[in-house]
This record gives sequence, C-alpha cells and structure tokens, in this order.
Amino acid sequence: MLRTRWHKVLRDLWSHKARTILVVAAITVGVFAVGLVASAKSILLRELDRGYQASQASSARLYTDPFGDELVERIRRIPEVSAAEGRRTLQVQVLLGADETRELVLVAVPDFSDLQLDKVFPVGGDWPPRTGDILIEQFSLDHIQGSVGDSITLKLDNDTIKEIHVAGLVHDANVPSAGISDRAFGYVTVDTLDELGQGDFYTELRYRVTDDHITDKNFILATNDIVQEQLEKSGRTVYATDTPAPGEHWAQA
Repeated sequence: MLRTRWHKVLRDLWSHKARTILVVAAITVGVFAVGLVASAKSILLRELDRGYQASQASSARLYTDPFGDELVERIRRIPEVSAAEGRRTLQVQVLLGADETRELVLVAVPDFSDLQLDKVFPVGGDWPPRTGDILIEQFSLDHIQGSVGDSITLKLDNDTIKEIHVAGLVHDANVPSAGISDRAFGYVTVDTLDELGQGDFYTELRYRVTDDHITDKNFILATNDIVQEQLEKSGRTVYATDTPAPGEHWAQA
C-alpha cells in the first residue's frame, strides 16, 4: 500500500515538472530568506550592543532644577557612582520653509573632549564643536535637510529664531534614528546654549553605577534614592527619574 502511494506521488511530481520546480524553488528561497533575516538580525544586534557598550551609557537620569558643575562633583563622590555629568535637553524646531518644520532635540554637553557618559563619537566635520556650532547625529541630517558647513534656522520654545552652524556629524548609539522617532538630534556646548539665550546651566543629572553593579536594576534604583537625596539636600526638586533597562541597548530591551 505504501509503495503504491509513493509511486503515485512520484508520478504526479514527474507529470507536473514545471509546478514541482516552482514549489521546490519557492521552498528554497523561503528557507534562504529566513536564514538571511536571522543572520542580519544577529549582526545588527551585535553591532548595536557594541556601540552601546562603547558609549558608557548612563544608569539613570534625574531631572531637576538648574545646577552647575559643583553639584556634579558632589554626586561623583558617592561610592556607588562611577561617573556623573550634567546635561541639558531642549525641544526646538528646525525651520525648513514658511510652513514646514522638523523637531530637533538639542543636547548641551559639558565637555566634548572628556565625555564620561552617553558618549557621542565624531563621524565627520569638526570635533569638538566651537561655541555657536552644532553637531548633528548622522542619521538626522537628511531629516532636517541640512549639510555640514551650512547653517540651520532654529525656533526656540520662546519663539526666538536663531541661526546655528552645522559643524559636523556624530554617532549616538543611545538615540533612535530620525526615521524611527521622526525627530533629529543635535549636540552643542553649554556656552552655545547660553549664546542662544537659554542659560549656561544643567537640568539633567546623569550618572553611571560602578561596573560590578552595572546590570543590577535594584542596585541602580537604590542609588537613585541616594542621588535624589543629595539633589534635594541642595534645595532642588527632582521632577522625574528615567531608569532604562540596565546593560541593554534600548532596541534590545
């Protein structure tokens, strides 16, 4: 019975050779495609993790009232903390035409030549940026229709219009591309922020725990409390705390 059944199967396959070839080809292509996608995903995740590890990503960010370098130094002396920095992030608009704008996240960095946390890496153009310059995340440049060496027009949150020179490109492993987030990322010095009329202070305290606890979420949460206590002792209010999944790129979490 079994032999007769297989004879019929083989005879049907042979009688419809073209269809058989198409089916075999489709299966082969499908298997190849699945393998290719799996391989590409593995490579992508590996590269994402490599960039993330190199960036020395912060363990947490605490958003508070304006502060300066003195408070950052105080946080650095906490035993559970291996590094700390002040940052400032502003949401601004890039004016492309009379009625067209693009959102830009403007990040003020204390010292591009000595980044301790959430490092960005030069890709092209000038490094570090001078006062009055901006560095654009490499996957944001097309989104704002900009070019290195040109100027872009910013509309600040108080409706002030400012021109700023695009001095170069950087890679930031800790932010999504403009194609995903629909917003660009740019990086400036604190002096540039002051020149834009936004003041020369920080409102984000970013820190990283010691390496032996870098993936320990409970340890990080406990350290958040210690850092918050220091901020509050300085007379400041902590309005929010962002604690991403430790030890993982945001796309892997």
